[in-house]
Amino acid sequence: MKHIVAASIGLSALLCVSLVARALVETDSQGRWPSSWPQSLEPLRDHARTIGIASGTQEDIYEITFADRGEFEKAWPSLIALKTPGAPLRLYRVGALPAGGLGQLESNAAPTVRIYAPPPCETVGPNGQKLRPSPPWPKELIGPNGELPEFVRDEVRDGKLTWVAATPGTDDGFHYRARIDIDLVIDGQVIDLNRIALPHDTPIVDRRF
Repeated sequence: MKHIVAASIGLSALLCVSLVARALVETDSQGRWPSSWPQSLEPLRDHARTIGIASGTQEDIYEITFADRGEFEKAWPSLIALKTPGAPLRLYRVGALPAGGLGQLESNAAPTVRIYAPPPCETVGPNGQKLRPSPPWPKELIGPNGELPEFVRDEVRDGKLTWVAATPGTDDGFHYRARIDIDLVIDGQVIDLNRIALPHDTPIVDRRF
């Protein structure tokens, strides 16, 4: 079931076009990640939820909760492989408050993998050209090891709509998540850091304490 927290009806909310719109936050009690993600994640949709942010910042957040250690450890290689190279892995403990400005929308009440991903929408340029925040990205945005900026914005260059790096709160217009980040909410039993592999090239942000 979907719940509208704050809505602005119109094409700007539905297509993420570059027009002024009020904040829209939508939650869904299913994991609505792209069908192109690994098929091994399909059984997790029923105990996941989706938080869609469509305000000045456009992104989808998927929270997958786990009650079984075996299920988590089986899924973990596919989950961590989603993360963009160089993007951080943030660690929380169960019961700790999530960082950020989403208030009660995010939850660390149970062992959880939280994925911050680009939204399934498109922006429309002045000539009707449509652009989705998804690969293939402009080569200027991609670092030597596949890194991406956390957010991008659309810009017309040489008559063509394209993505450029963006800093929310600094640049005007909508900002679309490009980079995939992951939070790991640890309880020491279902999710135990001693039992899983972490990528060696990943910045670890420890917010457990």
